[in-house]
Amino acid sequence: MTIQFYPNGIGGTAPGDSLDLARPLLTSGNIWYVSSLIGTDAASPAGQNREKPLATVAQAITNAADEDIVVFLPGHTQTLTAVQNVAKALTFVGEGTTAGKPAVQFLMNAAAATIFNVTATAAEFRNIYFPPNLQANASPKMVLGSEGVVRGCYFEQGATDTGAGLNVTGNRCRIESTTFISVATSTAAQPNCAIRGIGPLITAMVLKDVVVSAGTVGYSTYAAIDFAGIAVTRLRVEGLSLLLGADADFGIGTTGRVNVQLSTGGSRVIWS
Repeated sequence: MTIQFYPNGIGGTAPGDSLDLARPLLTSGNIWYVSSLIGTDAASPAGQNREKPLATVAQAITNAADEDIVVFLPGHTQTLTAVQNVAKALTFVGEGTTAGKPAVQFLMNAAAATIFNVTATAAEFRNIYFPPNLQANASPKMVLGSEGVVRGCYFEQGATDTGAGLNVTGNRCRIESTTFISVATSTAAQPNCAIRGIGPLITAMVLKDVVVSAGTVGYSTYAAIDFAGIAVTRLRVEGLSLLLGADADFGIGTTGRVNVQLSTGGSRVIWS
């Protein structure tokens, strides 16, 4: 194993993700750069030079190995028509912000497809924006496996989002400093829910400084955070904001603690 030393870090500039700004950086893996604006896809080692990035996340996943970092340069945008399966322990980092949201975005233009389906242990997604689907889609935007991390991301769900924003399927997952918001405009076409647990049992889940907003018309499920009927052991929720009537529902057998720092519009926490 070769330890790589990056005296100037990944090379990002503020505002951005803390990993993107860390200097210096030592890592046992490689760093891969991706830009839909200037990139060209090619086999490894293409993509390891910031000035010559890859064009797509699919090529980055192909070229990368466990513990590598995939960096999306500012303005990277991909409209996908098929799921991106993540079977490697990769860290995906979006660079920059625009109008208070991450400057890197992924959209789905398919009737039944998840953007990122994570089957690997310990994959991370940082500072990425997920706008509403471009057509009606009952699949979640992301399925997060064991020890997965979502940090600093922004999920918008509208009339086309009839699936969840994020499905949590594994143990020891962390969702931090991330926003989920319903941007639908009609109660006849509400998004499904923000976060859903897929059980029957999830162990050691952390939600820290997460914001969930029901927007003007809410979500179609009973709760925006929907873990009803699922036992979460060692649940740790701190600094949660439930806005405009967004509810959270944790099922029978759940153990741990929940701290809601802000709630508006009659938001509730149901702990069955």
